[in-house]
Formats: sequence, structure tokens, C-alpha cells
Amino acid sequence: MDRTSTARRASIDARILAAARALFVRHGFYGVTLDDVAAAAELSRPTVASRYSAPEDLFVCLMQAFCEQRCAQMRARTASCATREALAQSLAEHWLTLTRDEVAWLSLSFEFYAFARRHPRLERRLRDQREMLWGHLGRCIAECYSAAGLRLDVAPTELARMCYALGAGFALDAAGFGANMPREVARELLTTLLLRPRSPTPL
Repeated sequence: MDRTSTARRASIDARILAAARALFVRHGFYGVTLDDVAAAAELSRPTVASRYSAPEDLFVCLMQAFCEQRCAQMRARTASCATREALAQSLAEHWLTLTRDEVAWLSLSFEFYAFARRHPRLERRLRDQREMLWGHLGRCIAECYSAAGLRLDVAPTELARMCYALGAGFALDAAGFGANMPREVARELLTTLLLRPRSPTPL
């Protein structure tokens, strides 16, 4: 495939994914079809279907892109951190900003997880992708610590899982119940977790 064809394909994929994200946010996962995405992207249905066989394929790709974008933002945000305290505070603020600004998308993720649980093949695919995303996020955290010359005392993937669980809880609280944990309390919880990354003691 020559450079022009590659660029054109990338442009079409970007249009499809942008249209799909906007539609999912507006109508929910169950309210979007490939026909809807094709119309919003101003493409033919066969063009969309040749790349994504179903809405769930689109959603999985959007989740991957979401993680990669947020990891890039995390690296940029922590680039100037020189102490463990500054790094922990910066990472905590990053997660809090994410759960505040992306409530709609995180709510959609919960909806999609519930859908996937009823479809074993998709659940396995999503579980594999989630493990991959946690690994990606863990490497990003490890890179942030390494760039600051700091030691990470727990497996980065496990730290990523813990931070993700806290962040998801904050987002679910805000999206599902209209409640928001006080920002200073949430920041303290995340900062404490990131400042003392020790492996849990077996019971």
C-alpha cells in the first residue's frame, strides 16, 4: 500500500471513529448502528462495514484510542516532576480531571462492559484488551517514575489497576448517581496510593 493510500485509509478511519464516538455519547451504545455511523461520517455503509463488522468493534477501537490519548497526556503532564510527591500529585490530578471531563464516555464504558458480560466471545476479547490497556497504562506510569528518577515499588500494572478502580468508582458515582466525591478527598486518596506503592501484605 503506497503512502497516499495509507494516508487516505487513516483519514477514513479517523472520520468513522469520530462519528461513532459522537453518536455513542449522544445515544448510548445500544442506540447506534453501522448505518448511523456511515451517515454521520458521510461514507457508504459498505465502507464502514469493511473495517468494522459491528458497533462493538467500533467501541473496542475507541477504548484503545482513549487509553493511548490519556497516556500521552499523562506523560506530558508529569514531564517536569522531579519528586515523588510532585509526581503523585500530578498523576492524581490527571485522574481526577479525567473522571470529571469524561463522565459521558466513562458511563458508556460501563454500559459496554455490561453488554459484553452477556456475550462470552466479546467478553473474552474485552478482557484481553483490558489487560493490554492496563499494561499500557502501567508502562506509562513506570516511564513517568523513571523519568523523574524515582523508584516504583510495586508492579506498575497492579498500580494502574488500583488507580483505574478508584477512578472508575469516582466516575460511576458521578455518572450513575449524580454525586461527586469532594475533589480534595479524592485527590488525597489517589495521592496516598501513588506515594506509597507497596505490594499488599497477605492476610
